[in-house]
Amino acid sequence: MLYPEGYFELEQVGAFLLVSLQYFRIFCGSKGNKTETSSTTFFFCLLVIPCLVGNIYYIVLQTYALVFEVIMGVIIVICLLFELIVGFFAAIDFKSLEKAQ
Repeated sequence: MLYPEGYFELEQVGAFLLVSLQYFRIFCGSKGNKTETSSTTFFFCLLVIPCLVGNIYYIVLQTYALVFEVIMGVIIVICLLFELIVGFFAAIDFKSLEKAQ
């Protein structure tokens, strides 16, 4: 079975952009947690949203998807939602620490 014309390249570029965004998001989250700065942690939370959209695309709208890919995608979305919640509360906590100093 062949890919429809132009979809393979588009999905490959999208996957590369999603991976690059994921690495940048993880870097910002790590930096914000280590330095305990609220602005970096809020930025990490903002980067979770496009990562969620990208992963949902690859779960639902991808041209050809294996069952394994769908299962892994759902696990990733659950983890991203958990990171968003925990990151939001961490950013609020870091903001209160910054105000106390």
